[in-house]
Amino acid sequence: MNLVAFRTNPTRAAQDEWKFQCGEGVLQYIETHRRLLDSHNVREVVSYSRSGLSDRKKGAVTTFYFALLTGRAFRLIGDVWPGIYRSEINWTFTNVKMKQYRERKDVAYVEVPCNDNYGKGTHLRHLYESGNVNKAWERYTSIVLDTCFDWAELLFNNPHHMLQLYAMGLRPESATGCALSLLFNIRSDVLEPYRN
Repeated sequence: MNLVAFRTNPTRAAQDEWKFQCGEGVLQYIETHRRLLDSHNVREVVSYSRSGLSDRKKGAVTTFYFALLTGRAFRLIGDVWPGIYRSEINWTFTNVKMKQYRERKDVAYVEVPCNDNYGKGTHLRHLYESGNVNKAWERYTSIVLDTCFDWAELLFNNPHHMLQLYAMGLRPESATGCALSLLFNIRSDVLEPYRN
């Protein structure tokens, strides 16, 4: 049983397989995410990138783990997502333009340029390596992470979050794959021309 089966038909066996792949903590976060979207004052982490599709997905993985660890809703901004991917889990492919986010005073906008030597020396990379993400930009309602780097593996050496991630059932060798499987399910009409 794979993640696609879990999303379309969440049988007990599929849920058990999903827990094996990504851990119970991610499964619990999905329910937390749904409750957050139903609340009026949603605290969120938004993934945004102007780079290519692959880099956008890597940035989304980094942003997803920030949302998971802070208990905030995860959102994606970009026109490409609904055109290619679908998800039974509402990651809110928001049509809000970046300009609207930048104008709000309750938004922290964090940019790590893609040509920045894997983000070495940046505040965001340092946060993933050894900082406490729960303390970062906590006064802001929304945090926009504009990055094209996948730093999920750095969190497994982070003294603030290593045990937390392991307790959720996540492992460094599968964390990126887990997030990619969860976030990006290619629409069947996009795949259809390639089936034969």
